[in-house]
Amino acid sequence: MSIATPAELKARAPEFAALSDPTVQTYLDMATEEIEPGAWGSRAKSAEILLACHKMIVLGVLNAAGSGGGGATGPVQGVKVGDVSVSYGATASLAVQLQGLDPALALSRYGLEYARLIKLAAMGGAVLDGSA
Repeated sequence: MSIATPAELKARAPEFAALSDPTVQTYLDMATEEIEPGAWGSRAKSAEILLACHKMIVLGVLNAAGSGGGGATGPVQGVKVGDVSVSYGATASLAVQLQGLDPALALSRYGLEYARLIKLAAMGGAVLDGSA
């Protein structure tokens, strides 16, 4: 069972507002499978929301719903306007690579923020629960 609600996710990431609550809940539930609330402390809800948003972007849920790109950070992989075309290869963020995390986290701004929270979690429980 997720710890965040679709309404909380939509409040933090308004580009998902047009999605149905059951769709958002599906991705929150997927994120919950990878989030251990006890290990994340007070940041568990944020981690769950970020991971759910990242998954929705990477899996193209916003595009399928007729919405915009939703914060993808990867370089352009192909655009053609008239006779001009541009293509770039996708690369993972060096910071994500150095942490030994899944390079796919670099494909969205939500994934990058999730990676930042993982780094904080690796610094110890005091950082996670806000205590000093």
